[in-house]
Amino acid sequence: MAHRSFQDAKGVEWQAWDVQPQSAERRRHDRRTGSRRAPDRRHVASPRSKIDSEFAKGWLAFQCEGEKRRLVPIPAGWHALPDEAMLELLSRAAVTRSSGAGRRQPSPPDGA
Repeated sequence: MAHRSFQDAKGVEWQAWDVQPQSAERRRHDRRTGSRRAPDRRHVASPRSKIDSEFAKGWLAFQCEGEKRRLVPIPAGWHALPDEAMLELLSRAAVTRSSGAGRRQPSPPDGA
């Protein structure tokens, strides 16, 4: 998982990282029958969130103090783009709803 930070024109520092859902999270339908499958609770260590089909192949996450955004699809080579190009991607990213109390917030990886 790549991670980087950059500043916008107002001096706000943004964190950006790619999110790749695990195949178990993406697999919501049985390919053989076309029907929905219930997760086998014997093999699920924690509750899984449902992922909209547009996010099944991952997204680019942006976060600053008080705001989160997501961009799909993940642009190739995004981690090596200049800050100006990152600002363009940020402007195209959709604002996500804020996390409520008690909900787990995604965070950028440590030490990246």
